[in-house]
Amino acid sequence: MKSAASILLLVTVLFTACKKSNTEPGAPEVSGFIKYGGDPAADGRGYYLLADSTHEVLSLQNLPAEYRHNDVNVRVAVRFFDTGKTLTTEMLPGATGPRIVVLHSIRKL
Repeated sequence: MKSAASILLLVTVLFTACKKSNTEPGAPEVSGFIKYGGDPAADGRGYYLLADSTHEVLSLQNLPAEYRHNDVNVRVAVRFFDTGKTLTTEMLPGATGPRIVVLHSIRKL
């Protein structure tokens, strides 16, 4: 029983150590413009990043306070953690919104 628990623990540690995420140091930075798309409570996008290369919209969850104003339009480079979720609205329940991401680092360009 004790060796089975040890083997299970070893296997669990190995699999979690091998998991990759896009917050690793080798992950590329995504550059783009931070914008404000309206209040999410009123079916707006909130603060989001419009990526330069892919034109993808990313919903930013932990944006620093210096970027939180209604007329924000600043070019930045970010590294982020993808939550695997997308922003949805009550008005269009079947529509797929922007990916929800958590910022790992941000810098002005």
